[in-house]
Amino acid sequence: MDGGDISGEGEEFRRIILITGTPGVGKHTVARALQSRMEQAGDAGWQIVDINEVARAEGLLDAAGGYDPASDTTDVDANTLSDAARGALAAPGRYIVVGHLAPYVVPADDVILAAVLRRNPYELIRVYEEREYSERKAKENAGAEMLGTISFDTYAARYGATGQYDTTGRGAQETARVILADVGRLCRGGGSGDGDGLAPQSASPDSSDTGGTWEPGERIGWHADKTSYEKMLRDIMPGWPGGTV
Repeated sequence: MDGGDISGEGEEFRRIILITGTPGVGKHTVARALQSRMEQAGDAGWQIVDINEVARAEGLLDAAGGYDPASDTTDVDANTLSDAARGALAAPGRYIVVGHLAPYVVPADDVILAAVLRRNPYELIRVYEEREYSERKAKENAGAEMLGTISFDTYAARYGATGQYDTTGRGAQETARVILADVGRLCRGGGSGDGDGLAPQSASPDSSDTGGTWEPGERIGWHADKTSYEKMLRDIMPGWPGGTV
């Protein structure tokens, strides 16, 4: 397989690759592409666990009083969902866990890589229009993407390794290829890994405590230019006061 074997064949093991990010960044299509690439490389058996489906199976998306019509969102009890997620991942196996709620409910145990997908908010707004999101819901999600809310929270969860991947203008197969290459490097001990399939704690991209070691992930292009970024904030979040972000 590209990037190295991560199957752990012949062992009682659990291996998890977590795919998360703001709604609309392409999580599910990338997860399926990643699963397909593994199968083509002879590493079959990776199961996709959709955290939204776990929540739905537990009735958490239909909980009385959880729906807010103003924002068109449903509050989910994180503790209950966390217990359900642990149950879905209890058996030894290989899992691709996907969902924007994943970093809030999936424990760090056995996670090889937490991949945070990022996407230019202008593209996200178009996706939300196609999905017929309310204006408020679209702006809140696009604003969360600009501010890197899920990215920040995923790094804070202290998974074995965390990286960001830019899906802007790029197909799911290419994103899956880049993620898989990083997983392979981690499992071979590339950079800071020790070769046993579980990398040690990684620092966030803006941390000074990286020791010069290789970190998974890639530069987020749309996020790099400060002037364009601030214009984006004003366009999508009209009340933005400007200044340093």
